[in-house]
Amino acid sequence: MASASGKQLLSLGDGDVRLWSVENKQLKLIAKHFLNGRTEIQAFATVALKSGDFVFWDGAHLWRYPGDGAPQLYMRAAS
Repeated sequence: MASASGKQLLSLGDGDVRLWSVENKQLKLIAKHFLNGRTEIQAFATVALKSGDFVFWDGAHLWRYPGDGAPQLYMRAAS
């Protein structure tokens, strides 16, 4: 998923979320966050915020991934 500005990209891997910077049509890894032991994601969603951050739902929890690569922030458990 691309950020609102198009300068960052959020991608999902096998058990991880990666944040990329898009510079000169090239990707540069900013940060890699692990999904707390979950390797099979069956339900997920993500959205890009105007701030450059991303919100990610892993089927059970909401996480905020800052666009600058800072550590992810736990937002809340799904109800």
